[in-house]
Amino acid sequence: MSDGLLSEIKAQRRKNTRLLFVTLLISLPLFLILVGKPVEIQVYPVEARAEANIEFITGFGIPLQTQYLVFSDATEFMISSPGFTAEKALYEKSAETSVIEVSLKPLPGLVIVEVDGSANFEIHVPSLGLRSKTRSFQFEAPAGALAVEIDGPNIQKLVKNIEVLGRGLEQIVAVELKEVRGSIALTVVPSHATVSLDSVQVNGEDGRYQFKAAVGGHTINIAADGYVSNVLEVYADESSEVRLDTITLKPKSVQVTLASRPAKATVLIDGKYLGETPLSLSLMPLRDYRYQVRKSGFEPVLGNLEVELGKDIARDIVLAKERYTVNVEVFPASKVILNGVEKGVSSIDLMVSAGDIISAEKAGYATEEFLIPAVKLEDRNIRFRLIEADRKLFVESPDIEEVEGVTLLKLEGRTFGVPDNLRLLMQSYVPDLYVSDTVITAEAYARFSGGDVDGDVGQLPQNKINWQDAALYCNWLSEKLALRPFYIFGEVRGVNTISFDQNSNGFRMPTLGEWVVLMSAGSPEKIQMYPWGEKYLDIPRGIGNLAGRELGQYSSATMQHYVDNYAGLSPVKSFRPNALNLYDLVGNVREWLHDAAVENTEYFGAAYGIQHRTLGSSYLSASPEALESIAVGSAIYGADDLGFRVVRTIR
Repeated sequence: MSDGLLSEIKAQRRKNTRLLFVTLLISLPLFLILVGKPVEIQVYPVEARAEANIEFITGFGIPLQTQYLVFSDATEFMISSPGFTAEKALYEKSAETSVIEVSLKPLPGLVIVEVDGSANFEIHVPSLGLRSKTRSFQFEAPAGALAVEIDGPNIQKLVKNIEVLGRGLEQIVAVELKEVRGSIALTVVPSHATVSLDSVQVNGEDGRYQFKAAVGGHTINIAADGYVSNVLEVYADESSEVRLDTITLKPKSVQVTLASRPAKATVLIDGKYLGETPLSLSLMPLRDYRYQVRKSGFEPVLGNLEVELGKDIARDIVLAKERYTVNVEVFPASKVILNGVEKGVSSIDLMVSAGDIISAEKAGYATEEFLIPAVKLEDRNIRFRLIEADRKLFVESPDIEEVEGVTLLKLEGRTFGVPDNLRLLMQSYVPDLYVSDTVITAEAYARFSGGDVDGDVGQLPQNKINWQDAALYCNWLSEKLALRPFYIFGEVRGVNTISFDQNSNGFRMPTLGEWVVLMSAGSPEKIQMYPWGEKYLDIPRGIGNLAGRELGQYSSATMQHYVDNYAGLSPVKSFRPNALNLYDLVGNVREWLHDAAVENTEYFGAAYGIQHRTLGSSYLSASPEALESIAVGSAIYGADDLGFRVVRTIR
C-alpha cells in the first residue's frame, strides 16, 4: 500500500474519533437530563440562606446552580449555616414536588453581664431561672427578648431589656450600680484612733469623721494602740445622717510583774495588799502607782510605777536583810562568834540580820548556836547557858520517848554507895539511861513476835519467855529507832552464842546495878531490907501484886496479912509508881537482868553465861526472902512470874 493511501486512512480515523467525542459530549447531558430529576432546596430563615452549605449524605446528584439533579431514588442532604443548627433533609425521586424547604434554628447567644460598683447585688434572669452575685456573669440565651434584673440591699433596682441575637454571637451588657447612701458622723477619743467601716479604713481629721455609707447595716471598728477596740453596729438611712455620740476608747490594762529575792514578799499598791511575790497583776495606764514590797527580816522597798500605754512592766526587786543590834551574854563567859568570825567575849553587842548564826564556844563545854529568825526579834537580849560537853546529849534528849507501844523515861546517871552484899556484883555508878516505865507488855511484845493479843490481856506483862527471846526483842526495838543493836548473836563450834557490844546505844535488859538504882528510886545507899521498911509484917496495903490471901484458893504459900485483889498477873500500872515514876518494881513479875549468873566486876558482867540473873518479887512472892528489896535469883528458862523491862544508854 502506497504512503499516500496510508495517510488518507489515518486522517479518516482521526476524523471519526473527533466526531464520536463530540457526539458523546452532546448526548451525555441530554441523557442525564432525561434520567435525573431537578430539585430546589430552599433554606430559611433568610439570614441562614446566604452562607448555607448543602452536602450529599446518601444518594447521587449533581448541583446545578440553585438546583440539584438527583439520580437516586432517595437522596439525603445535610444543610448547615454559621450560627444555626445543622439539619438533614430526605428527598425521594418519586415525590411530586421538586422543592425542599429547610428551616434552620439559630444557635443561642452568649450574654455577658458586666457590673461596675462596690455594693452588694444579685443578678436575676427570670425567664431562665438564673441567679448570680459575680461581677462578670456569663450565660447562654436563645435569640429574642430577654429581661435581666440587678438588685441589692443598698442599690436601686435595675432591669435591662435586651434583644438576644443568638447564632452564637457574644453580647456584653454593661451595668453601673447606683448605690442608695446615707451619712454617718462621729467623734473619737483619742483623736489618733483609726475608724473602719465594714473593715475598710475611712479618713477623718482630729478625731472627727463624716462619711457616706450604703443604706443598711454596717460595722464600725474604732482602734488605737494601747486601747480596747470598740465595735459599733449602725444602720444608715437613705438621704439622712446618723450622728453618733463621742466615742472614748478605754485604755488597755498593762501587765505588771513583780518578783523579789527572796520570794514570797508582801506587795502593796497604793497601800492596798495585792498578794505575794512573784506577783502578776493588771493596772490601768496613764497614771503613777506607789508600791511597797515587804518581807519580815528584810528592809522594805518603796517605789513608783509609771504605767504607760501598751508597755508591760517587769521588776525584779532584791531585798536587803534588815539589820539591828542584839546583846549576847553567855554563862559562863565564853567566846562569841558571828557567822564563823570571832567577835569577842560575852557580854557583847552585835549587829545582825535574819539568817545570821551566833555561837558561843568554851573549852570543855558544848558549843551553842542561835539562828537569827526571819521575824525581827522583840527581845534583843540573847542568853546562852553552856552545858558541859559530856552532858549535852543527855540535856537535849527528850524526857519521854515512845517506840512501838513502849514508854521510855530519861534517867540521869549517878554514883552511889554499894551495899556490902552486892560489892562483887555491881559498880558504884550508872550512866544516863532511858528506862521503860513498865515491864514489856503482851501487846508490845506481839508487835515483835507477830502474835495475836485479845482484850485486856495486852496490858499484862509478857511472861514465859527466855532470856534469849528478850535479847532478840531488844535488838528489834533498836532497829526501830535506827540504833546500834546491843546483843550479838553468833556461833562457836556449832553452839549458838550471845555476846554484846558494850559501846552500843541500843536497847538491852538492865544490869543488876541499874535495877537496884531503879528499885531504890536512885538511892541504893539508902536501900532497906524490904521495899517498905525493915520489917516483913509492916507491908503496906496496895504496894504491889504479891501473894496475898486472895491467892489462897490456888496456893498455900500466901500472906494472910496482905490483900491486893489479884490472884494472878495484874495489868501494868495497876499500882502506884515509885519516886522515879516507874511501875511494878515490887510484885507482878520478877525481871530478867542483862547479867550472866557469874561473879564479875565489869559493868556489864561476863560476856557469856547459861544462866542469867533475875531480880524483884512477883505475884507468887510470899516469903520474907522473896520480898527483900534485892531478891537476886537466876534462871535458864522463862516462867509464869518472870518478865523483863528494857533500858538503853544515852550516848
